[in-house]
Amino acid sequence: MHRALRVDLTILTRLVSQHVAENGYPYTVANADQSIQQADFDPTVVEVLPVSDPNVFSRTQRIVMAQTLLEAATAAPQMYDMQAVHRQFLDAMGFENIDALMLSTVQNTDTPIDPAQENINALDQVKLKAFMGQDHSSHIMAHIVFGSTPMVASQPLVAMALQKHIMEHARLQAEEEASQVAQAGSPQFDATVAKLVAQNMLRVKELSQQVSQQGQPQQDPVIMLKEMELQQRQQSEQAKQQLDQMKAQLDAQTQQQRLQAAEQQRQSNERLAQARIDAARESNERSIEAQNQRQQEQLMQQARAEQQRQQLERERLALARDKAEQDAMFRRQELQRRES
Repeated sequence: MHRALRVDLTILTRLVSQHVAENGYPYTVANADQSIQQADFDPTVVEVLPVSDPNVFSRTQRIVMAQTLLEAATAAPQMYDMQAVHRQFLDAMGFENIDALMLSTVQNTDTPIDPAQENINALDQVKLKAFMGQDHSSHIMAHIVFGSTPMVASQPLVAMALQKHIMEHARLQAEEEASQVAQAGSPQFDATVAKLVAQNMLRVKELSQQVSQQGQPQQDPVIMLKEMELQQRQQSEQAKQQLDQMKAQLDAQTQQQRLQAAEQQRQSNERLAQARIDAARESNERSIEAQNQRQQEQLMQQARAEQQRQQLERERLALARDKAEQDAMFRRQELQRRES
């Protein structure tokens, strides 16, 4: 469509350059009179381009691809960086200032933070990091208590982030304790770390069971799994509904863009047709004017020829009259001679 419109405008430019009068085509602007000259539309100098976006359809394709990625990430969130996926989708949709729309992920990865702030970052889906020298036991307990709340239990991604962070604390704690009895990098060090990590994980498991048993009756694990599956299914359905709504909006936007493009094409065709009509009318008027001028010249030539013919006829009659008078005078003189 973009290429076709460019061809139409090139043809229109060539027609205007060929049919504009030599003295220009006058038009009036604010407090001034201007004129269009043939040189203004010389195709060797001027190139007219359509004011349209050739990337509209490629942008639609990018939106469809980003939407497909979002659907895949929603189905398996543990395999994707959801914030990066949503950022790519918003960018494909054409939203501006995406950083203001999304939760901030800025963090100082070189500075340890307290467990409360780490829990807040987990809710914001900010990557957590443990450091050597921290009170790992306190961090682990704080995260286990926070992870046992219903709010975290309903958010699998947050729970997974906390579990990973707890295991990182358990590993760093084991490395710190192993460094006191063996040199880092030695087989003894690695064996000690593995043994201490196993012990730490057992303590984590015991702490988790103690926290989960406080204040609430023990639940059947099968029921808990079913509830988690139900929650995940509900979240998946909600995400699917949101995607359907966004897809419907995208379809409506695409249809609107197509209608606008069709309207622009129609208006362009109308302007091109009107320009062709005006050019043909102007060419017709010039042809009629030239024909009338030729007829006037022919009539003038005929009038001049008729005047010349009449002048010659008068001269011929005058010569004939003079000759007749001379003949008459000669006859009278001859007659007089005879009589005398």
